[in-house]
Amino acid sequence: QNNAIVSLRTGGYSNIALDGATVDLKIGGSSKLHVDASGNVGIGSTTISSYNTNFNDLVVDGGANSGVTVVSGTSGDGTLAFADGTTGNEAYRGYIQYTHAGDTLKFGAGGALAATIDASGNVGIGTASPVGLLNVEAASGNSQLFITVADTTSRSQLIFGDSADSNVGGLQYNHTDNSMQFHMANAGEKMRIDSSGDVQARRARSNTAGEV
Repeated sequence: QNNAIVSLRTGGYSNIALDGATVDLKIGGSSKLHVDASGNVGIGSTTISSYNTNFNDLVVDGGANSGVTVVSGTSGDGTLAFADGTTGNEAYRGYIQYTHAGDTLKFGAGGALAATIDASGNVGIGTASPVGLLNVEAASGNSQLFITVADTTSRSQLIFGDSADSNVGGLQYNHTDNSMQFHMANAGEKMRIDSSGDVQARRARSNTAGEV
């Protein structure tokens, strides 16, 4: 095995070590860039093989805090693309893209835009221009939003809150008896629709509760 070391000294020292299997760039005696025998690259790390083999083509270790910055022009895009080929959208079957012109963060899947977060924090699923905090738009046909549970006895809930109370009202579907319940004014259930479609409503009558 042949080893080669090139050293550059400027007060401290730097060297590039070639041992026939790896390349190691050191500055001040500390490894800054390491390429292992498989061609995997470590920035600040020489233990590339210690990480998951599905994700260690590039390992960045900055110590306590690490980060990678993608710099683009003020009207350009910064993109991380996931490809499985070179033809058409095979080159970007999935992607994360920041558009500086509109300050929007975009997520792509299947070679097309899947979700967008705009400069106001609005989230669009299936749309590049969300009109509210959450805007779900189908490419065609009906648009659906699912709230599911992992069994047949739990409850699916949509909760409404404000600055004074995070749980002031809500809609609840009870999967045990297949009833829809309406909760209001932080005072519990006010109305329900049972599995037969019958409606039960509760209201105060002289400090008592009655059903109609």
